[in-house]
Amino acid sequence: MLIAEIRSVDFAPPDLYAQVPFAARLVRQLPGKDRPDYWLALLERPLMYAAGARQHTINWIVVAPRWKGQVMGPSAGPVALALGYVLNETQVTEPALDISKCTYVAVASATIAELEPGSPLERQGAGVTAMRVAGASHTFELPDEAPPAGMRGMFACIRRWFES
Repeated sequence: MLIAEIRSVDFAPPDLYAQVPFAARLVRQLPGKDRPDYWLALLERPLMYAAGARQHTINWIVVAPRWKGQVMGPSAGPVALALGYVLNETQVTEPALDISKCTYVAVASATIAELEPGSPLERQGAGVTAMRVAGASHTFELPDEAPPAGMRGMFACIRRWFES
């Protein structure tokens, strides 16, 4: 499992600069109409996004290497990413990127880290497990119960976690 640590952003909405740095767990790759290497990512903590007079809470982002053919992995070092907010969370269960459910927001500089193999899971309270990330300072909390089989089951489990 990979974690993207967003260290800085450029060409971003003003409210995003104050929320950097942040991290997101890369959940799965999403093919798009223009390229196959988008990633759906669950944010470590929600981001706030003001669009006109409306305030959005962003729980999910979509990232892709800024340049086609660029490698996005733990050994790649710092990587430039295209960063988009998921505005319609039905995107989470879609098999491919639906650009109408997202909005592009910034160019991001990120490092990609991998979960330490065999690292012990730490208890963070009843019903929650925290996962430590190799070389990262972030902790993600996920429900203890195993999600039902398949991607839809995993997203249903995540959705229940957000609603609790």
